[in-house]
Amino acid sequence: MKLSEVESLISNEGRELLCRLLQDYVDEHGLCDVGDFVTGSDGIIRSHKRVSERQIKTLFGILKIKRIGYSKRGVSSLFPKDGLLNLPKTSYSFGLQKLIVQEAIRGSFEEGIVRHERTVGLKIPKRQAEKIVLNASCDFYDFYEQHKRYKTQNESASSLLILTLDGKGIAMLQYALKEATARRAENNQHKFKQRLSPGSRQNCKRIAAAVASGNEVERFIRTPEEIIEELFEDKNISTRKKRPKPFEKRVWASLENSFKAVVSEMFFELKKKDPKQQYEWVALVDGDRKQIIYLLQEAKKHFVTITIVCDFIGLY
Repeated sequence: MKLSEVESLISNEGRELLCRLLQDYVDEHGLCDVGDFVTGSDGIIRSHKRVSERQIKTLFGILKIKRIGYSKRGVSSLFPKDGLLNLPKTSYSFGLQKLIVQEAIRGSFEEGIVRHERTVGLKIPKRQAEKIVLNASCDFYDFYEQHKRYKTQNESASSLLILTLDGKGIAMLQYALKEATARRAENNQHKFKQRLSPGSRQNCKRIAAAVASGNEVERFIRTPEEIIEELFEDKNISTRKKRPKPFEKRVWASLENSFKAVVSEMFFELKKKDPKQQYEWVALVDGDRKQIIYLLQEAKKHFVTITIVCDFIGLY
């Protein structure tokens, strides 16, 4: 056999082997018969037992999962094996859902589905992929509530607390554009039947998303000459100072909330991180006057001294 033929054989047969290994792991847990009855978190005792089977699509193929279900008339059934293995409510494993979300972030749903099918050998309907991505985002606020880590009085604060704020242009359907933009879009010669180059996307977007972030970072002190040198990537790279990496980063983005609401939420969270203002607060913006006004308003509201830096450097 040629090397390419062997590669194809191993790719297909190897995926089936991994699927069988995963199936064996699931089967090892048996039916999870835990007794004559179970009591749910709702306090209801379920005593009717029945063996049922479900299928789950995974990174390696489709699994068949047999397990005992406990039920009672008028209430939902409980499956101890589902809880033991932390199985998803949908027919797609969490590993598969994660891959779908990662692919969707990179581009369109159609492109993501094609790449996903090429990777794992399973075709996911576009509607299901969209639903998975939407469900993944709904836990955003709960996730950050559970993973808060604010410094105690005994911990030393790093030098700077960096805030950034920007708007994101998003391609919109024509009816969702502003009136003047929609009129220009009607006369646009591009009909969006294929991907356009960056300069050909006028009159199809609007600033529909507010994006903000906050992170800690140590000071990075440089001379004017060192700053100029960094504008030239291929010059004295080995002798440059090592830039400190940001940490404890939090990112906000919203299509529904206004810029003002996003800035307010950012200040509310970061003020809890630094209630005594041990950091020096620095905000980086691109010069948008409204963004600067919102920052100053929130800084005044929270009694925070903030330094605003406008990013306007361009290379010619």
